[in-house]
Amino acid sequence: MILVVNINPSLDIVFYTQKFQKNKVNRSYKEEMIPGGKGINVAKTLKAFGEKVKIIGFCGGSTGIILKEELNIRDIDYEFVETKGKTRFAIGIKEDKKKYLYCIKRSWK
Repeated sequence: MILVVNINPSLDIVFYTQKFQKNKVNRSYKEEMIPGGKGINVAKTLKAFGEKVKIIGFCGGSTGIILKEELNIRDIDYEFVETKGKTRFAIGIKEDKKKYLYCIKRSWK
């Protein structure tokens, strides 16, 4: 088993839209919640290569609950220390005809 330390996990939320327009209301046709953060991304990659992994770190709040649910769906083992604050999140907007993703992250100071 490989132990992955992820001090600062993230819940990445991606909205898919046909065309993204600035200063307009944009409607998504699909949404995804994806466990993220560098350590979690390493663990997902190791799991894809058949390795048994366990993530340890910190998480909390409503985003932490969703993060753990998403890790359970992906059958990735974890042990988090619960925090009073919320686990961070990032929002991505994926436009169908573009190869890139608009990403909005909160500045954590």
